[in-house]
Amino acid sequence: MEGLTNGTFVEFSSTGHGAIVASQCAKDIDVAFVNNPKQVPNTSCTADLFPQFVLLPAE
Repeated sequence: MEGLTNGTFVEFSSTGHGAIVASQCAKDIDVAFVNNPKQVPNTSCTADLFPQFVLLPAE
């Protein structure tokens, strides 16, 4: 991020390189940044993106 005066690092867990295609959250953050690059976008929607693991009973 060195040299990016208006940069914001946002991690999209479990989406890989296709976050902008796979996640409405990523799209919303992208649009907010493009519309106002001097304001840090609201990234709170990323909290809901962490994978939820389910343990199945042993067979």
